[in-house]
Amino acid sequence: MPEGAPDAVGVLVAILRIAVGACLTIPAGVFLAPGATRDGQVRRLLEDWGGLDRDPAGDLPLHRPASSLARTLLPYPLCAGGLFVCVVVPAKARAGHETYGLVAWLTGLGLIAWATGLPGLRRAYAHRRRVLRTVGPGRALRG
Repeated sequence: MPEGAPDAVGVLVAILRIAVGACLTIPAGVFLAPGATRDGQVRRLLEDWGGLDRDPAGDLPLHRPASSLARTLLPYPLCAGGLFVCVVVPAKARAGHETYGLVAWLTGLGLIAWATGLPGLRRAYAHRRRVLRTVGPGRALRG
């Protein structure tokens, strides 16, 4: 067999990897699409609700700083940890001690963590902007 020609086992492994990737990716897309659609509908309803008359007693829970802060701060450790792993693991790898596979695996895990935290940050900031735009920074406290 000539050098570089694919062998039967390599082709079988490639087909198996493609099948496993499809089995993991397709359901994620199927479940993600309705969630994104629902998020858009909720956003439109909240904007419509924001145009209605103010209710100081009903708007007061939107200004709870603890829940808003928690929603904002939860994605930070995930993003920071993922970014830290993506940068530090390849920089600290020493030839002969860590394998290329281990470095690639850890960097991939860090990238996944970072990419998972970014939408959480985006949603937290979008929620805070929507609350401030809808209710205003001090409107719920005035009568």
